[in-house]
Amino acid sequence: MGNCKRKKILMYPVARKAANLYIPNLVGLLSEKYDVVGADELLKTLGLDLFLSDVVHLNWIERVKGKSDFERYLSYLARLSFLRFLVLCRKPIVWTVHNRISHDKNTEVLSRKLMEHTARLCNRIHCLCRISEELPEVAPYKDKCVVIPHGDYFKNYGSDGTDLHKKYNIPADHKILLFVGSVAPYKNIEILIDAFKEAIQTSEQRNVSLLIMGKCSSAEYIRSLEELLNAEVSEHIHFEFGYVSNEVLGGYLEQATALVAPYDQRSSLNSGTFWMACSYAKPMIMPVIGCLQDNPEYDKAGWFYHYANEDEHRTVLCDQLKQFIKDVETPEVIEQKSRYAFEWMERNSWEANRLLWESLYEF
Repeated sequence: MGNCKRKKILMYPVARKAANLYIPNLVGLLSEKYDVVGADELLKTLGLDLFLSDVVHLNWIERVKGKSDFERYLSYLARLSFLRFLVLCRKPIVWTVHNRISHDKNTEVLSRKLMEHTARLCNRIHCLCRISEELPEVAPYKDKCVVIPHGDYFKNYGSDGTDLHKKYNIPADHKILLFVGSVAPYKNIEILIDAFKEAIQTSEQRNVSLLIMGKCSSAEYIRSLEELLNAEVSEHIHFEFGYVSNEVLGGYLEQATALVAPYDQRSSLNSGTFWMACSYAKPMIMPVIGCLQDNPEYDKAGWFYHYANEDEHRTVLCDQLKQFIKDVETPEVIEQKSRYAFEWMERNSWEANRLLWESLYEF
C-alpha cells in the first residue's frame, strides 16, 4: 500500500506563535494526523499554502479592529473579502464560535455582520458550548454545528520560583485570589475592586489578597484603578500592570487559591481562563456563562453567579467573594472544589476528545 497523503489545514489567524495557547495546543494535537500551517505564515510561501490546504479553520475572523470608524470598516471589508476568497477557492471552512458578540461595543455591528456571513458561508460551525448553537447568527445553520469543549492547559506554563507573597508584600497568612488577563475596561475590573473592597471590609475573616495581573496599555486607566484603593484595603489589593510570560505564569497559578473573572455576560460565551484554572486545580469566581452551562454540576468548581445589570453585578459578585473569604477558613471546601475542577478538565482534555477534534476536518 502507498503512503496516504496527509491532509493540510490552514489555521487562522495563527498556528503556533500566540500568547493565547488555545490554538497552539490544538495544533499540537492535530499534528499527529494533519499538517497544520498558520495564516500568518502565508507570506513565506507567497500564498501557496492557501491553495495547497485541504481545510481552512477560522478563529476570531469576526474580530474587527481599528481606532476609527474608517479603520474598523476597512478591517471588516478585509476579513469579508478573505472569507469570500476562500469560498471562491472551494476550500471547506470550519469556523469556531468563541464569543457571543464583540467585547468592543464600537465594533459590535460589524462583528455581528461578519458572524452572519461566516455562519452562512462556512461548511462546519464548531461550538465550544451548546448555547452557541442558539445565537441568532448561528441558529439558522444549526445543522452545521458540532460541539467540542475547550481543551486543557496541562503543563503549559512554567515557573521561575518567584514567591508572590514576598514580591508583592502580601501578608504571609493571606490566600491569593488571582485575576489574570488583559487589563481593560470591558473586563469589569472596577466592579471587581469595588466588590472586593466591600467583601473585605464586611467580613469577619480578612486573610485574602487580590492580585490583579495583566498588561494595560493605558496609563490613565491604571491611575483610575489605583485611585479606587483606600488605606483600609491597600494591603489586600495588589497590581502587576505588565505582561507575565507563559514561562513564569505557572508559578502564579500554583500559588493562587482561586481565580476570579467578572466577565461581561453580554458578550462572553467561553472562558480560556476558566479552563486554565481547572487545569491547575484552581476553582473560580465568575458569572455563569455558556461554557459552564453544559455541566449541570458546574457549581462544584467554584463560586458562580448571575446578574442583570452593573449594580447587580457588583452586589452578587460581592456576595460570592464573601463566601470565598469564608470558605478559605475551611480547607476541605477549597480542596473539594479544586479536585472537581481538575477532574472536569480531565474529562474535557484535548486527548480525551481527540477523535472529535480530528473529525472536525473530515468532509
